[in-house]
Amino acid sequence: MKRNEIKLIALMGILYFICQISRTDLGASLVDLIADLQLRKERISLVLTGGYICYAAGMFVNSLLADRRNPRMMICIALFSSAAAHAGIRLFPMLSVITVLWCICSFLQSMIWPSLLKLAEANIAPEHRSSAMSLVSVAQHAGSLSCYLIVPAGLHLGGWRAVMMITTSACLACGFAWAFAGFLKNAEKNTIKNTAHPERMDSKFIFRSQLPLIVTMACLCGMIRDGITTWAPAYYNDSFAVTPTTAVLLTALLPASKILAYVLTPFLAVRVPNFKKMLCIIYGVGIMASGSLLVSHFSGRVFVVVVMMAVLLLINGAAGIIYLIQLPLALSGTGRTASIAGIADCACYVGSAISSFLFAWIADRGGWGATICSWCALSILMFAIVAIQRRIGTEQMPAANE
Repeated sequence: MKRNEIKLIALMGILYFICQISRTDLGASLVDLIADLQLRKERISLVLTGGYICYAAGMFVNSLLADRRNPRMMICIALFSSAAAHAGIRLFPMLSVITVLWCICSFLQSMIWPSLLKLAEANIAPEHRSSAMSLVSVAQHAGSLSCYLIVPAGLHLGGWRAVMMITTSACLACGFAWAFAGFLKNAEKNTIKNTAHPERMDSKFIFRSQLPLIVTMACLCGMIRDGITTWAPAYYNDSFAVTPTTAVLLTALLPASKILAYVLTPFLAVRVPNFKKMLCIIYGVGIMASGSLLVSHFSGRVFVVVVMMAVLLLINGAAGIIYLIQLPLALSGTGRTASIAGIADCACYVGSAISSFLFAWIADRGGWGATICSWCALSILMFAIVAIQRRIGTEQMPAANE
């Protein structure tokens, strides 16, 4: 791997690490925010739901733009806008202002992932692309883990407002790094030079690229992923009478399980090269984990609950690697890598938007036991879709032989 490739991957990892913190810090601060502003879970969930909807809509729009526009410029716009939005939330803590700023921040942050894929497609050798973007995704989940460690420190120092200030500073620093890093000028030129004329997205391309399957499963992955991660602190606080800080620290274990998915997926890809069989194994374990989580909830075993949540997110993360990274990168020759990845991520965050409000609604009316039952139902549905899928374009993982 060339030196500039290594530098680009490192900078992309730092970028996505910070972006993930800026996307999850509000959710991680929910318990303190709800207490400070005296809000119901259902009302504050509308902020998160609006953010997910705007991120999903932005991902669809910006992924199409990323195939034709300067990715570095789009990344800088997203970072500086995120810094401004977090500063505004800290200065004007009203529900309406928080909602508007969080939605704008989410829409503009959706520029980042398709822009990174476009940079990777043009500047990283084909044999290293999948590994490079997997490393960037590991940095993303490391950002989630760090967020649930940084937030308790921020809450201790000055509540959720201190958390917003920390994120503002991090986004500004990263934005200036991307704006003034000299080696990125060559990356920009390569991106413009090597970008192929995008293939037309007609009905043949849509079905050949497995887009309907990718969209469906990405949506369900988003419901599980963000439904659990967003409401885990509130769940621990309500069900096990732990402090808000302890609830956030327990939630920090969940992103760590997603990192393990990047070890699990290549391991399974080599040993179970049949695409359908591997996904059936993954979702079969997911059903067992969700069932164990339900039993543990009613028995009051907090340690087992945390472990089963982590396993469920591990399984979901392994499937997400397939649908959100490897399948889009397998289509790099079509000039539609950013578009396919953006549409898949859009579907993922539509699922996140649905789950953010849906699970809060279920928790307010039926309790957390009913919410966990809905997670079990989603796990069964995902297994059923894979099990009855008659044909998935390729029988092997796109990167199984790498």
